[in-house]
Amino acid sequence: MGGFAKGFSACFYGSIVCGFIYFGLYKAFKNFCKERFPKMNYTLLCFSCSFMAEAFTLIVYYPFDMFKCRL
Repeated sequence: MGGFAKGFSACFYGSIVCGFIYFGLYKAFKNFCKERFPKMNYTLLCFSCSFMAEAFTLIVYYPFDMFKCRL
């Protein structure tokens, strides 16, 4: 049980940080795109902003997760 619970804190803190990054970027991208492309379909706008936010979040999270797993 000790080995199983060792990585819990790293996973917990990593998910919190990535959640903040994702939702912060999503809101920023959405506000930027609303101003820049006012006639864009709202569903497409939300989808594209979500995709961009997820891509940038993975750029941060993937190296952290790989480092965590290799330890």
